Amino acid sequence: MRRKDLQEQNRLLKLVSGLLIGILLYQGCARPLLPGKNAENGPVFLPADSGNNAWFPEVSLQVPMELEIEYRTSSAPGALLAAQGNWLFVPTEDGRLECYDMRQKRRLYRRKLPNGSPGYAIPAGKLLILALRFGQESILAWREGQPKAAWKLNFHGVTAFPQLYGSLLFAASLQKGLGAVDVRKGVLKWTRTFKGQVWHPPAAVDSLIVVGTDCGEVIALVGQTGKTLWEKSRFPPVVAPIVTDGSRIVICTADSGLTVLAPDGRTLWGKHLPSVVFRAPVIWEGKIVLAGQDGMVRALAADSGKQLWVYPTDTVVGTSLAATDKFLLFGTLDRRLVMLDEKGNLRFELKVHGRVRTAPLFWKSRLVFGSEDRSIYILKGTDYDAGNGENR
Repeated sequence: MRRKDLQEQNRLLKLVSGLLIGILLYQGCARPLLPGKNAENGPVFLPADSGNNAWFPEVSLQVPMELEIEYRTSSAPGALLAAQGNWLFVPTEDGRLECYDMRQKRRLYRRKLPNGSPGYAIPAGKLLILALRFGQESILAWREGQPKAAWKLNFHGVTAFPQLYGSLLFAASLQKGLGAVDVRKGVLKWTRTFKGQVWHPPAAVDSLIVVGTDCGEVIALVGQTGKTLWEKSRFPPVVAPIVTDGSRIVICTADSGLTVLAPDGRTLWGKHLPSVVFRAPVIWEGKIVLAGQDGMVRALAADSGKQLWVYPTDTVVGTSLAATDKFLLFGTLDRRLVMLDEKGNLRFELKVHGRVRTAPLFWKSRLVFGSEDRSIYILKGTDYDAGNGENR
């Protein structure tokens, strides 16, 4: 009898344990990826690798800066963070998405992405779009406050951070193509394939989408239809995100070349640099600023290519470049966040515990970035007024 009683007790314990685990898993999966209420809807300025020119004259940072809070993620954060209002979305390299409330300074959730694939988060109003690097259903969207995906799209893996312009999401596929997704309906509006692979985000010039491939193609497409407006096919492989300020299109190639085009495809000027550029440059106050693999950050005159100044980092820059009203920002592989002024002088740097590969993001006069040691940092100016949430 005792043996039977023990067997029955073990069976009941296993049943109860299974039910509890199931309830916990359901609760975790039922939690919406995009929370239903956002405490603030202030502007958020996103990183440069999105393919836009990451010059944000609206952002004013005060130096020196100090650490306000540090979050620990499940693994190294991805190269790009995303935010909407006071929510910070952190995709991690172990295939998870973490969401933090930057105002209340707490983590809302940590959730495994479909297929366990790392990817990118793209807030789009009342939608949160996820683009995964691997898997058949690799573009998915969740509506505000809803636990289940509103739609899923077979895209067979994305190769770069997708660009959202209006209601169209432009994403590069592992199948050597570019697609336009109508995010309102979750349908593929058009696709284009090229001779080479697209490894970097597209850039937008008015109604045009400009992409570069590893076969040296640079193509301008009409955003609504995918029709080719102009094409350049004699470039070496494009090795950095294409950026534009609306009047110039900046292209970096594998031969250490730099070419600046007009929106109609005309070549304005070009030159060879001392080192190849893999990170997104920035067009800032009449300058094109680039970070070479030789550790030098160079500022060139945007209209001529004349060198204006050089800043030696003594290492390799690990992020795309971003600029505010007064400062140029980037992270390095020797574990530093660096801020330069408009003349290339060092104004502030912060040493952290991991290599800085996560591009900076700006929120309410704060600076947000990540490092490979599983850390997310939020910095504020030392002359900070906690009462009104702004730098004095």
